[in-house]
Amino acid sequence: MVSLLDWFFAHHNDNEPLRYIWKIWKLIEECQTGDDRLPAALPSSAKTIHKKGTGYPLPSGQPSGICDVGIIILDSGQQLPIAVFITNPSSQSRISDIAKQLLEQ
Repeated sequence: MVSLLDWFFAHHNDNEPLRYIWKIWKLIEECQTGDDRLPAALPSSAKTIHKKGTGYPLPSGQPSGICDVGIIILDSGQQLPIAVFITNPSSQSRISDIAKQLLEQ
């Protein structure tokens, strides 16, 4: 997944025949949901382009898993592709905790 994100970032402005990539990029970039996942870990100067997901509900009512996949763009211009998938999640903040660990490295 992270290799796909690297490729996606490198080609999101390409011309034909990859113009559809730019459209997908814009849809993901304009995503207004999931601010408590990857974006919660970022300093205010950073940007994230991401898409969150939630698994099917278990009999307990909890989701089977949660995820957030995207690219963190630091103010230095460095891009950090990240994909976090958590099964049987106890809290959505676990995703931002993992992203914070990446940023601390």
